[in-house]
Amino acid sequence: MEITLTKKQYQSLLKMVFLGNWLINAPRIEPIKEFDEIEEYIFSHAEKFGLTDEVEYDESTGKTYPSEIFEDSLSPYIDEYNQDNMWQELISILSHRDLVEEVGEENLKDMDHETYSDKLGTLHDKY
Repeated sequence: MEITLTKKQYQSLLKMVFLGNWLINAPRIEPIKEFDEIEEYIFSHAEKFGLTDEVEYDESTGKTYPSEIFEDSLSPYIDEYNQDNMWQELISILSHRDLVEEVGEENLKDMDHETYSDKLGTLHDKY
């Protein structure tokens, strides 16, 4: 199979691949190899598109990696994701806390899923 991309499309692909791999592997001590490998493969074609600033080649490993400049250019996306994720997580925690305070831990355990979702959604909307 062959996919033809313009330079602009390839640049967008680099960003998407980097951000996808970052989302999956950033929180891990041991990264998931298959995602690192596909990132490296996609980035290895950057020179063909004249995008050498986006990559760094490590002669000792023979692998191509996102450059620091490229990574820095994507930090606003990461920051925006982290900010939104933090607020969503906080709202979920506070909503659950409020529901426990409202109905009690035992009643919460006995609550059917639909009622739980409705009550939690109402609290979630409050925040």
